[in-house]
Amino acid sequence: MNSALASRPLSNPSKKLSTEGQKLVGDLREVVEQAKLLLLTKNEGNLLQDFIWQTQQISGGNAGTPNAPVDKETAKQHGNEALDGLRTLGTLILSNGQFRKLCKFRLYSAP
Repeated sequence: MNSALASRPLSNPSKKLSTEGQKLVGDLREVVEQAKLLLLTKNEGNLLQDFIWQTQQISGGNAGTPNAPVDKETAKQHGNEALDGLRTLGTLILSNGQFRKLCKFRLYSAP
Protein backbone atom coordinates (compact mmCIF):
# COMPACT_ATOMS: atom_id res chain seq x y z
CA MET A 1 0.00 0.00 0.00
CA ASN A 2 2.90 2.31 0.69
CA SER A 3 4.21 1.65 -2.81
CA ALA A 4 0.83 2.48 -4.32
CA LEU A 5 0.62 5.70 -2.32
CA ALA A 6 4.15 6.68 -3.34
CA SER A 7 3.55 5.94 -7.01
CA ARG A 8 3.56 8.92 -9.33
CA PRO A 9 -0.08 8.59 -10.47
CA LEU A 10 -1.34 8.77 -6.88
CA SER A 11 1.22 11.10 -5.34
CA ASN A 12 1.34 13.57 -8.22
CA PRO A 13 -1.60 13.05 -10.61
CA SER A 14 -1.38 14.55 -14.08
CA LYS A 15 -2.66 18.11 -14.43
CA LYS A 16 -4.26 17.00 -17.70
CA LEU A 17 -6.96 15.16 -15.77
CA SER A 18 -10.39 16.74 -15.54
CA THR A 19 -11.61 17.97 -12.17
CA GLU A 20 -13.60 14.75 -11.85
CA GLY A 21 -10.46 12.75 -12.64
CA GLN A 22 -8.47 14.70 -10.07
CA LYS A 23 -11.20 14.05 -7.49
CA LEU A 24 -11.28 10.35 -8.40
CA VAL A 25 -7.51 10.06 -7.91
CA GLY A 26 -7.85 11.86 -4.58
CA ASP A 27 -10.65 9.51 -3.54
CA LEU A 28 -8.62 6.47 -4.56
CA ARG A 29 -5.64 7.75 -2.57
CA GLU A 30 -7.93 8.27 0.44
CA VAL A 31 -9.34 4.74 0.11
CA VAL A 32 -5.84 3.24 -0.02
CA GLU A 33 -4.77 5.29 3.01
CA GLN A 34 -7.88 4.26 4.93
CA ALA A 35 -7.46 0.60 3.97
CA LYS A 36 -3.85 0.79 5.15
CA LEU A 37 -4.95 2.28 8.47
CA LEU A 38 -7.71 -0.30 8.81
CA LEU A 39 -5.28 -3.15 8.17
CA LEU A 40 -2.78 -1.75 10.64
CA THR A 41 -5.34 -1.29 13.41
CA LYS A 42 -7.30 -4.49 12.80
CA ASN A 43 -4.28 -6.71 12.18
CA GLU A 44 -3.37 -7.03 15.82
CA GLY A 45 -1.19 -10.05 16.38
CA ASN A 46 -0.32 -10.21 12.67
CA LEU A 47 -3.41 -12.27 11.94
CA LEU A 48 -3.32 -11.53 8.21
CA GLN A 49 0.33 -12.56 7.89
CA ASP A 50 -0.39 -15.72 9.86
CA PHE A 51 -3.36 -16.52 7.63
CA ILE A 52 -1.24 -16.04 4.49
CA TRP A 53 1.55 -18.19 5.94
CA GLN A 54 -0.86 -20.96 6.92
CA THR A 55 -2.56 -20.99 3.51
CA GLN A 56 0.80 -21.23 1.74
CA GLN A 57 1.49 -24.42 3.66
CA ILE A 58 -1.67 -26.15 2.41
CA SER A 59 -1.15 -28.96 -0.05
CA GLY A 60 -3.56 -31.16 -1.90
CA GLY A 61 -2.70 -34.11 0.27
CA ASN A 62 -5.03 -37.01 -0.34
CA ALA A 63 -7.96 -34.85 -1.41
CA GLY A 64 -10.13 -36.51 -3.99
CA THR A 65 -10.98 -34.93 -7.30
CA PRO A 66 -14.50 -33.68 -7.83
CA ASN A 67 -16.84 -35.85 -9.84
CA ALA A 68 -17.19 -33.15 -12.51
CA PRO A 69 -14.68 -33.57 -15.33
CA VAL A 70 -12.72 -30.36 -15.84
CA ASP A 71 -10.36 -29.89 -18.72
CA LYS A 72 -7.61 -27.30 -18.91
CA GLU A 73 -9.69 -24.81 -20.93
CA THR A 74 -12.66 -25.02 -18.54
CA ALA A 75 -10.39 -24.51 -15.56
CA LYS A 76 -8.86 -21.45 -17.25
CA GLN A 77 -12.36 -20.09 -17.98
CA HIS A 78 -13.38 -20.60 -14.34
CA GLY A 79 -10.23 -18.80 -13.21
CA ASN A 80 -10.99 -15.86 -15.50
CA GLU A 81 -14.56 -15.70 -14.20
CA ALA A 82 -13.28 -15.67 -10.61
CA LEU A 83 -10.82 -12.89 -11.49
CA ASP A 84 -13.62 -10.87 -13.10
CA GLY A 85 -15.68 -11.35 -9.95
CA LEU A 86 -12.83 -10.11 -7.77
CA ARG A 87 -12.35 -7.09 -10.02
CA THR A 88 -16.05 -6.30 -9.81
CA LEU A 89 -15.98 -6.67 -6.03
CA GLY A 90 -12.96 -4.37 -5.78
CA THR A 91 -14.64 -1.79 -8.01
CA LEU A 92 -17.81 -1.92 -5.93
CA ILE A 93 -15.88 -1.50 -2.69
CA LEU A 94 -13.79 1.38 -4.02
CA SER A 95 -16.75 3.18 -5.56
CA ASN A 96 -19.10 2.66 -2.61
CA GLY A 97 -19.71 5.89 -0.72
CA GLN A 98 -20.74 3.99 2.41
CA PHE A 99 -17.38 2.16 2.42
CA ARG A 100 -15.55 5.50 2.18
CA LYS A 101 -17.69 6.89 5.02
CA LEU A 102 -16.85 3.83 7.12
CA CYS A 103 -13.13 4.31 6.43
CA LYS A 104 -13.35 8.00 7.38
CA PHE A 105 -15.30 7.11 10.52
CA ARG A 106 -12.60 4.59 11.49
CA LEU A 107 -9.90 7.21 10.92
CA TYR A 108 -11.52 9.76 13.19
CA SER A 109 -12.65 7.30 15.85
CA ALA A 110 -9.42 5.27 16.00
CA PRO A 111 -7.75 5.30 19.46
